[in-house]
Amino acid sequence: MGDEENLVTVRGGRVDEDLTVPTQPTERPERTIRVAFLEPLSARGTRIPIGAEPIVLGRSSSCTVKLKDLRASSRHTQLQATDRGVIVSDLGSRNGTFVDGQRVDVDLPMRVTTTATLTLGRTKYRILVGDDRRAEDADESLKARSVRFTKDRAVDEYERNGGNLSQTASFVGFDRHTVRDWLRERDVYREPEGRKGPTARTVKR
Repeated sequence: MGDEENLVTVRGGRVDEDLTVPTQPTERPERTIRVAFLEPLSARGTRIPIGAEPIVLGRSSSCTVKLKDLRASSRHTQLQATDRGVIVSDLGSRNGTFVDGQRVDVDLPMRVTTTATLTLGRTKYRILVGDDRRAEDADESLKARSVRFTKDRAVDEYERNGGNLSQTASFVGFDRHTVRDWLRERDVYREPEGRKGPTARTVKR
């Protein structure tokens, strides 16, 4: 047996010596298996597993995850888990796909290797990525980080829109009472004028 049996030939493209690389059959590096999930940034919806089989998000009934967002395209985004992270591909959407605020190029998919926010139109998801040996232990901390991130977004939106509670609640996908409590925790909530302090009473003389 010669060295030919330990060679892997890369097919496709021009054939030359650089496309054939030696391998070591007796020494295989440990593969890092990833587990990944798609989690809605709202009180509604469930966590969706992302696997090796691509999932497609969009308004079409043929999509894996069907969106009701009118700003989303019929086939908007594709997600696929690999041993090196989650590959995010924009499928030529009208309004774009964003990962942590950065637009995904149609011709250049983006690899996500850590927790990130996925935005499609007005819809937002959290991509959770982790080693499968630590996923269950890390689940609670990921949830805590997700809640903290949502609270941060609520504060940012509340300050950006000039203190509109209803608009802020709609933006983060939670009810007004929950968002108001969060804003009070951060000491940024502005009480309505008529509710500041005890109600003044006119004393007749």
